[in-house]
Amino acid sequence: MMLVYLLMLVILLMSGVAVAIYKSLNKANKLALQELEERFQKITSRLPGVVYQYRLRPDGTSCFPYASEAIHEIYRVSPQEVRENAAKVFAILHPEDHDAVKASIFSSARSLTPWQYEYRVKFDDGRVRWLYGNSIPQLEADGSVLWHGFITDITERKQIEERLSQSENHYRGIFENSAETLVIFGMDGRILDASPNAISLYGYERSEMIGMSANQLIHPDHQQKARDAIETIMQGQRYCAESVDIRKDGSPVPVEVCASPFIHEGKPVIICSIRDITERKRAEESLHKSQELLSLFIRHSPIYAFIKQVTPTESRVIEASDNYQQMIGVAGQDMKGKSMSELFPSELAEKMTADDRAVVSNSSLLKLDEHFNGRDYSTIKFPIMVGDETLLAGYSIDITERKANEKSLQESESRFRSMADCAPVLIWMAGLDKLGFFFNKVWLEFTGRTLEQEMGKGWAEGVHPDDFQYCLDIYTASFDARQVFSIEYRLRRFDGEYRWILDNGVPRIDEQGTFLGYIDSCIDITELRQLNQKLSESQQRLSLALDSGEIGMWDWHIPTGRVEFNDNMCEKLGYSAEEFEPDANTWLEKVHHDDLDSIQTSIEQHLKGETTSFESEYRLMHKDGHWIWLLGRGKVMERDADGLPLRMLGTVIDISLRKEIEEKLQLAKDVAEEATKVKGSFLANMSHEIRTPMNAVIGMAHLALQTELTPRQRNYLEKIHLSGQHLLGIINDILDFSKIEAGKLSLEAVDFVLDNVFSMVASLIADKIKAKNLQLLFEIEPNVPHQLLGDPLRLSQVLVNYATNAVKFSHSGDILLKVSMVEDAGQDVLLRFSVKDQGIGMTSEQLARLFQPFSQADATITRQYGGTGLGLVICKNLAEMMGGGVGVESELGKGSSFWFTVRLVKGNPRLKNLESSGQTLYAHSPARLLSLEKALERLNILGSARILLVEDNDINQELATELLVGVGFEVDVAENGRVALDKIASSLYDLVLMDIQMPIMDGITTTREIRKDSRLKDLPVVAMTANAMASDREQCLLSGMNDYVAKPIIPEQLYTVLVRWIKPPRARNSPPLTGNATVLPTKPSMLEEIPGLDVATGLARVMGKRDLYLKLLRKFALNHADAVNKIRACLNDQQYLEARRIAHTLKGLSGTLGALELQRQAEEVEKAIKGGCTTDQIDGLLKILSDNLDNLVANITGC
Repeated sequence: MMLVYLLMLVILLMSGVAVAIYKSLNKANKLALQELEERFQKITSRLPGVVYQYRLRPDGTSCFPYASEAIHEIYRVSPQEVRENAAKVFAILHPEDHDAVKASIFSSARSLTPWQYEYRVKFDDGRVRWLYGNSIPQLEADGSVLWHGFITDITERKQIEERLSQSENHYRGIFENSAETLVIFGMDGRILDASPNAISLYGYERSEMIGMSANQLIHPDHQQKARDAIETIMQGQRYCAESVDIRKDGSPVPVEVCASPFIHEGKPVIICSIRDITERKRAEESLHKSQELLSLFIRHSPIYAFIKQVTPTESRVIEASDNYQQMIGVAGQDMKGKSMSELFPSELAEKMTADDRAVVSNSSLLKLDEHFNGRDYSTIKFPIMVGDETLLAGYSIDITERKANEKSLQESESRFRSMADCAPVLIWMAGLDKLGFFFNKVWLEFTGRTLEQEMGKGWAEGVHPDDFQYCLDIYTASFDARQVFSIEYRLRRFDGEYRWILDNGVPRIDEQGTFLGYIDSCIDITELRQLNQKLSESQQRLSLALDSGEIGMWDWHIPTGRVEFNDNMCEKLGYSAEEFEPDANTWLEKVHHDDLDSIQTSIEQHLKGETTSFESEYRLMHKDGHWIWLLGRGKVMERDADGLPLRMLGTVIDISLRKEIEEKLQLAKDVAEEATKVKGSFLANMSHEIRTPMNAVIGMAHLALQTELTPRQRNYLEKIHLSGQHLLGIINDILDFSKIEAGKLSLEAVDFVLDNVFSMVASLIADKIKAKNLQLLFEIEPNVPHQLLGDPLRLSQVLVNYATNAVKFSHSGDILLKVSMVEDAGQDVLLRFSVKDQGIGMTSEQLARLFQPFSQADATITRQYGGTGLGLVICKNLAEMMGGGVGVESELGKGSSFWFTVRLVKGNPRLKNLESSGQTLYAHSPARLLSLEKALERLNILGSARILLVEDNDINQELATELLVGVGFEVDVAENGRVALDKIASSLYDLVLMDIQMPIMDGITTTREIRKDSRLKDLPVVAMTANAMASDREQCLLSGMNDYVAKPIIPEQLYTVLVRWIKPPRARNSPPLTGNATVLPTKPSMLEEIPGLDVATGLARVMGKRDLYLKLLRKFALNHADAVNKIRACLNDQQYLEARRIAHTLKGLSGTLGALELQRQAEEVEKAIKGGCTTDQIDGLLKILSDNLDNLVANITGC
């Protein structure tokens, strides 16, 4: 194919060079050139496609500078219609191919690689044609890309390919009706079938062709090539090539053969599409003949043109213009056939050969600058296809003068741009047309736009619409008058914000005095304008504030002593501005003598720089002689180089009224505090004074009831005993209410098990339930968490109050205590507790009076059932302190339902090991707990498990031992961790109960030592801790313990943990466990009258064993009466850890025995020591603890 030679001619013609050639040639040559052009047009018109040049401009538009007449057949447009704009071509691209074609063109433009693409066009009549385009791009000086190539109609080929891809069932119809020449060969090379066109092409009858060998149709010179092709096809590949076949009459026919493997009637065959290319070959021959004319044209071309043949080892000249030989300095020599090494020095020859190889191998266009014989040239090289061979063509242009001018201009522009880009201001330039043509780097960075976007009038797009006309008027007038101008306007910044700009424009005049345009420098003055605006507004506000607030102001010039006072300052003192001498001494003379020293000291400290500002409250004498209180503030505003103060500003405010109010408030506060102290002292004294005789009344009544009495005497004494207990409850309510009113009632935040709270409530009202033959039910909804963090004591207090009222106002039936989920907030929950009875109920009028201090439903209820009305008020306050509220629903004669809500934190997930399967319903009848009974039944199957109790306190040892032995366990006791390790080393245990704080070795350290022994990794270790914080209990688990039991020990909780961790055992002979241990004694005792001792809680710790409980109380009184003295002694010796341990032990024992107030006070002492409180603070807590401990010990000893 010689199409590329013709494309070279087109390049020359299109570039305008051909015009110059035509003018310089003589008449004969002109005629030859004209004949050549006509022949070229005839040749291209006979080619099966369109020869074209396609240009893509930088702005995205495109055109066909040249196209052969065949473009009408391809696109149905004339060459003239697309010479300036290619839009008509793109308009007929198939919609499905349109974007892909454009993308492929842009891709070729970016990479300058040959463009080859198959695509469809769709005409107005609905016809669709397939086209194949192939062209080579080159980058033009103006930035456009120019392709040289051709486009052919491949519709028939695509149709054949599509038909061949159809199923075998459609084969015959396609084969018989195809416009192509088709022949099917078997794998043995013989013809199986031939289309009508094939029969016509070769001149045989169909019957003659069937069975013929392929060699009978192929020219002998091409038969080997055909055999090689069969091997390729048998590998499953498509094969296309040109060949020469023989007709029946023996005449040769040039053909283009495309062969593909195919399955025909279940057998592999080869299907060949054969195209007669006789006409194309004639055209190629004609093109070949025109080659000589093209060569002649190149040699005599006025531009420096050449064609080379490039091999892997060298590059040789095929054709070159005469002036190209002069350019490289070999004029008069025949360059044809010579390699680069024969024409140039070795280093240059190697470089040129490498460049040529790169162009050919990469099919890319190369543009480079070259230097020969003192001249500069711009050379373009590109690959061309001649037949199957890729050659290299190129041309050069002399750019010596242009480069010299460009260099000079570049140097000048570079100097200016460097200066402009380094300037810290926005710079732009305009020409005589008033349009901008230069914007420095700072400008472009400020606007966030490119130089191309700002050019011309583009920069004006960023000017605020409100400022545009104003700027245009000034700019135009100044431009026309050639005058300097300055404008302030708003310009949009890259982030969209409009910034105020100060634009200073200066005319540009050259050396000859010619006006060239303007150069402008701009600065951002937004902050300056804002600052000026703020300063103006601040001055206005200050003036208004000083006037409206009657604030005096002074300005002291320190070196001279002169002070300027504003009018407010003078008026405050009753003077006019003229009367008040502007001197510092004038002010000092009027200061109250009691305030003079302090104010002078404050000023001197500030003047020395010791304080950041001056502030003082002092009195000044008014002109009429009375004193006014002022608040003075000031600050040094200026200092000299040595740091000495020069100027100080300040203000004064009249605070006389505030001082008067403060004095009255302080007096009222003193009176209130004294009243509070008196009230607290009164309540404490009254409590003590009432409790002391009440203790005797209740105690003596109890003792008298144990003696022989007449029925009448027993009736009197029982009423005395019952009335005493009732009065004691009233006193407790009053004290709680007083604490709430004073804001001194605090809540704890400890982990607790909800079941244990219900158990405690049940045990506290068991006697009352039994006395009235009622049934107590507990209902916990399934989604209520059992492990919670909050104050279980106060929660129990509200539940007991509600339950006690329910018992009080019920004569039969059930009392239901229910808890349900109101809100689950993730970390915490809002729970609703309710107590429902079947008692007397209330009216709506009675309900409205509930939850009010010292108020009940009505006087009748007070007379019939008693009570102060404080209980519900206390419940309401406790519920609100716990983040909830209270309420009641009731109907007269049908019972009531009292409820309250509290917000509690969910327990630590690592501590959640409780069972929670389905809805839990607990029933409590007198003196029996089903939950404990179930625990005892499960303990019964554990056998005689062996437990090591590690506890340093003898009371806790005895209590825990009694609880464990009582249910059939074997118990060993160790008084500290060291002894425990020795016992574990010599004996086997099923579980270890571990105290935390012990002398010699604590529980945490002991557990870690146990876990170091791999043999003991499965030994359950359960902590016994009085620490309520979740972090303390988590520390137990992290040390290697399996679980924990809180002190004071609750039997149900202890047994639940034991069931969880002791493995089902070997059988034991001990009798089965029963729930008899949960029976609460009903016989009264003096224990119930001991102040500060919750007997019900204590008895619950020992499963109702009163004798054991009394024994533990007496042991506590005997061994721990001097606990406070021991703590003081440790503190004096700075043995803080030991002091904390004693307080901790006292806290645990108190809780175990039911001395809850003493437990709380011991915990406060422990926290104070741990928190590093002062000695006075700890002494105060120890005194309270000592008084309560002494009273408790004395009462226990007296029982």
